[in-house]
Amino acid sequence: MSKRNLIAMIGVLSLLFTVGCTNKEPVTQSDGLVNELDSKVKELELKVQQQQSLLEEHQEQLTKVNELEVLSENLIRREESNVNFHDNVYMLTQLIQRTTISKTAMLNKAEIKDEKLLLDVTYTNKIQDDEAPNGFRLEETSEGTKTVSISKDVPIFLLSDPSRLKEVEWKQVVNHRGFLQLFEKDGEVVFIWEMYLP
Repeated sequence: MSKRNLIAMIGVLSLLFTVGCTNKEPVTQSDGLVNELDSKVKELELKVQQQQSLLEEHQEQLTKVNELEVLSENLIRREESNVNFHDNVYMLTQLIQRTTISKTAMLNKAEIKDEKLLLDVTYTNKIQDDEAPNGFRLEETSEGTKTVSISKDVPIFLLSDPSRLKEVEWKQVVNHRGFLQLFEKDGEVVFIWEMYLP
């Protein structure tokens, strides 16, 4: 082989080697870019999942806030209703006080006789007394003990527990003892309720 052929062959081999190396570089860079893009896609997917979780948490919190708003509105309506109820009770109490006379008495016994309920009561006042065991004492009034005749149309409310009154029939009054408030109009008892004594 001549020198000339040898130089030409070395040149061709150098060119092939150079072209081969140049062709491999873009493939290596391309692999790196693909790996880098793949990594970025995975990061973005993770961020999307995190954002989705945050969005779900926020939606749950918004649902709870909406439920709290509904509860708050209901509470406000109940408070308004309570105020109206107390105003009505106050108004009725004022009406009763201005149209009737109220007396308190201890119910000693009761019996049904000839379409009447006869109450044996001792008229008493509840007097505040810090030295008494319950902070008050009962003191008999000048009216003393009397038998009071009650007609059928008079409502009678007795305590079913210390804070709740319940309208009762005469037969329930017969076996009952307690501290009563009697409301009279024109000398007749028109309404009776029991008062709690601790």
